[in-house]
Amino acid sequence: MILKDELLINYSGSCPIFPLPNFVMFPNSGNEFTIFEPRYIDMIEDVIKNERFIIMSLLKSGWKNNYEGSPPIYDIGTICYLAKYKKQKNSEFKIVLMGIEKVQINETVQTHKYRIGATTPLNEIITTSLEREKCENLMDNFVELLTDIDDSLPIDLFSDIQISLEMLVNLICMAMPIPAEEKQKLLELPEINLRYEVLLQFIDGEVDLNKDIIDLVPILPFDKSLN
Repeated sequence: MILKDELLINYSGSCPIFPLPNFVMFPNSGNEFTIFEPRYIDMIEDVIKNERFIIMSLLKSGWKNNYEGSPPIYDIGTICYLAKYKKQKNSEFKIVLMGIEKVQINETVQTHKYRIGATTPLNEIITTSLEREKCENLMDNFVELLTDIDDSLPIDLFSDIQISLEMLVNLICMAMPIPAEEKQKLLELPEINLRYEVLLQFIDGEVDLNKDIIDLVPILPFDKSLN
């Protein structure tokens, strides 16, 4: 596995911001994106040439009023590593971003078509008692949820790896079809144990779920092939 510290040793402390209106990236998880806006195509080309880091942040409500400019974003996001990329014939990019670390975002003077942010790491409290028991409890609840939707879904997604509670919580946060603003609140919680407790409430609650949940299951992080 790729270690976070091995990647961040090459990080200068600032990189491009990639804000989205309906997506929250968590550390220790990944996702695939299609990049089609010209300014973000430029961003990816620049990132490839440089450190290969991108900050993912959620746009705040009202973003449509100034989308072509610099609409407001939440100032807590996730620094990501550009793990894979492929330029398409139409000049769009298919990319895989891996969440590395939760950060405080401090925007700098805009010198590109896209925005640049300087970041301060936000170290989460990840130690918790009964970690293995909590992993099993969370996974059992999530599997039951998936089975209720469709018993043919691949519920053994995480069964073949030794996964920490931090990683499991963040992966399921990514997979759950809950509003982006609620996911942002989960990201901003300072402790993994708190995120675990709130996530269980979402799973147990009356969430409007359907078979599209399987399309939201994130990419397992840090495979050596992504180096």
